[in-house]
Amino acid sequence: MGSVISGTYHDLIRNLIMKSPTNIMLKVVTGIFKDACTAYPDLKDSFLRDLRTLSLLVKNRGMGVFIHDLPNLDSLLLMGLETGRLVSEGPLSRKVSHKISVPRFLSGLWLRVFDISACLIVDADVNAILFIRQISVAFKKYGIDCTLERTERSTNEYSRIESECRTPTLFWADDVLDPNNIIHDVHFCDIVDTDIHGGDLFFEANSHDDRRRDSILLSNLQQTCDKIIGQFPPFHALSERCVQKHRAERGYRGRVDVGLRHGPGAVSEGYKAKDKYLFPSIPSKLRGVFPTILFGKKGYFNEESHPFHSNESPSRLVAVPKDGRGPRLIAAEPVSHQWAQQLVRGFVEFNISRLLPEYIDFRAQHLSQDCARKGSLDGSLATIDLASASDRLSCYVVERVFRRCPTLLRALHSCRTRYIRNEVSPDTWSYLSLRKYATQGTALTFPIQSLIFALCAISVLSGREHEDRIRVGRGNTRVFGDDIIIPKDRYDDMVRLLTILGLKVNTRKSFTHGLFRESCGGDFYRGYDVTPVKLVQLYDRKPASIQATIDNSNNLYIKGFWNASKVVEDQLGWKVNSLPIERIGAVQHGLVSYMGRCDRHLQYRYDYNLHVLQHRILHVRTRTKRIERDWRSAYLDNQFRLPYLIRDFSSWVTDRPSLIAERGWVTLLT
Repeated sequence: MGSVISGTYHDLIRNLIMKSPTNIMLKVVTGIFKDACTAYPDLKDSFLRDLRTLSLLVKNRGMGVFIHDLPNLDSLLLMGLETGRLVSEGPLSRKVSHKISVPRFLSGLWLRVFDISACLIVDADVNAILFIRQISVAFKKYGIDCTLERTERSTNEYSRIESECRTPTLFWADDVLDPNNIIHDVHFCDIVDTDIHGGDLFFEANSHDDRRRDSILLSNLQQTCDKIIGQFPPFHALSERCVQKHRAERGYRGRVDVGLRHGPGAVSEGYKAKDKYLFPSIPSKLRGVFPTILFGKKGYFNEESHPFHSNESPSRLVAVPKDGRGPRLIAAEPVSHQWAQQLVRGFVEFNISRLLPEYIDFRAQHLSQDCARKGSLDGSLATIDLASASDRLSCYVVERVFRRCPTLLRALHSCRTRYIRNEVSPDTWSYLSLRKYATQGTALTFPIQSLIFALCAISVLSGREHEDRIRVGRGNTRVFGDDIIIPKDRYDDMVRLLTILGLKVNTRKSFTHGLFRESCGGDFYRGYDVTPVKLVQLYDRKPASIQATIDNSNNLYIKGFWNASKVVEDQLGWKVNSLPIERIGAVQHGLVSYMGRCDRHLQYRYDYNLHVLQHRILHVRTRTKRIERDWRSAYLDNQFRLPYLIRDFSSWVTDRPSLIAERGWVTLLT
């Protein structure tokens, strides 16, 4: 009897160990190796040796092999594709021998991309590149809780970057931005006049030729900004609300989100969605541009005392999972600032779509991916990636970009939060006065930085006049956030200009010399898509992980990693029998297949009310809860909501609904 219990106990422990995340990761990577064996049967022995090496490393180091060590190989590969020579350094990069200079791990694949001297082969095997990348970064973005040490390091880095931002000329820390009316006197060439002679840290050389080149770059940038921003109409909060409402009624809502509204994100006060419309405090700086009628009738809000002037609440630093190297730091904005930012965002995005449609499209990332593919074919275009772009974009730059539209600049100042509170690791620092224009998490960060980087790109294009540069850049210059694509011959000038403005170009993720290009999540080499699938989450029996597992399996299947896809699919166990098989490109409720749709294994019925055929499948749906709220909040919500978004006056659907997984009757669309 005791032996039976002991055996059952050991079986249970063994099953738990086999289902640990690290072992599942190893199984998935083993599936990728099986796919590689199918593609390269002559390398089977080499792959078996690599897999044994990987298994021993996982046994000794655990999950860190997938999150920290293997991604180093991808960095080496991309650097080799860019420079034409592979440099072996870091984990898992030990060379085969003194005669064969490629890494021993995955040497069979490396030798299909580089020769024995580690020089790039002219006709490098694109599939080998994809297999190396997939094995290396399969779990690079896997969501785990960062250690306290890494979190503190990130917050210290956040503070250090803030201290390096250039001090603005106007009074961004006060309620009145420009009391002396000097907005038209600020100029980008002020950097040359003040910083170069003072030995600014962003400049490496102060020769006469360097100063002349920098002056030309900054003069062209100021001219470009004045020409384009000067075409923006004046911003008036009350009239803009009416204009945006009119645009929505005319059908513009598909292109630009319009209207006064709250975003889906959290706010610094910690309010739920049902409380966001009460506006506990409205700073005097905000009321100078946005009348209180936009926040409801006077008396609907209560002034609260804060440790800062003008009753302005600070934003709240929030750490969200990014990868094992550290969290992503964003900010939760005060509720009143968030509300006003949405109105300004609609104004900015609409005018960008009107003036620069060939350069920026906030609804079409694929246009940047198409440019990256083009650049990988002929090498004519370069892709630029910035490190901590929003954290380095200073008020100094913003005030000079928007000097020709003072009304918009005042609106940008009024809805900007001046302080941030650290609740992530308060032992490092508690409060910070911001020099950057906006943190990640605000409604204006993405459109403002996209516009500024597009203006920088236009200003460095060839051409004497602004109109010439605009014409030259059409079709070969695009910006989406901090993903920048410009002609290859303007790369050096663009990097120099961005560096002068206090931004930092991530040279490891910027590509100009080789035939590899990356933009907006699309990676291309010689026109071929070599984008790996990065698994962020594994199955852990929670409803959200069910859908994530289905998506991971489908993404691997579509890329051709069929064995790895089957390993991920098997994590669902019996639940797979309740999923339909659908064709590629269909509305996905289940697993996809190149063989087409299959639903014969599912229960079905005919709904005589809807006159459709329905199948009983496992699906993840949102469960919402309607809760009563204050009548003032409901009134303000419907007062400012656009006609096609009117909701029930007396109740609200929570902004954080729960997910549930259940078997139910669903109409499968083709």
